[in-house]
Amino acid sequence: MDKNWTPIRRGKLYCSPRCGCRCTYAQFQQATKSAKALAKKLGPQWQINVWENCGWHWQVFCGVVEILPDKPSGFSCWIQTTPQFIDCGRTPEFAFKNALKKMQACFDALATHHSQVVHAMIGGAPPKLKGRSKTDG
Repeated sequence: MDKNWTPIRRGKLYCSPRCGCRCTYAQFQQATKSAKALAKKLGPQWQINVWENCGWHWQVFCGVVEILPDKPSGFSCWIQTTPQFIDCGRTPEFAFKNALKKMQACFDALATHHSQVVHAMIGGAPPKLKGRSKTDG
């Protein structure tokens, strides 16, 4: 990591030399406290991330789901599901089918994770997911 992007504590300031926005240690502490409080509220599987970028910012995340404070609406939820699916095969058709298998595996995992997150957020019994049989397309 570039040392010029590593925050340095100087009295009340806690800011990276390259930032220059005079970020404070109190802002860092508040961001950390807010992130920990929300992660605790959402459950033990939630983790925190606190970073500096012209001020201190934070988010909580669980797998592909990220929740951040958002001044106009309260919070924003980002579901980070934009990976590339790349594979090969002996023919174009097999290559396509192999890539589709990877994509389906990702969506199946996302559906399982979604069920767990929904259950953690709103309680109640997690919904039963329809499994794909080997004979499905």
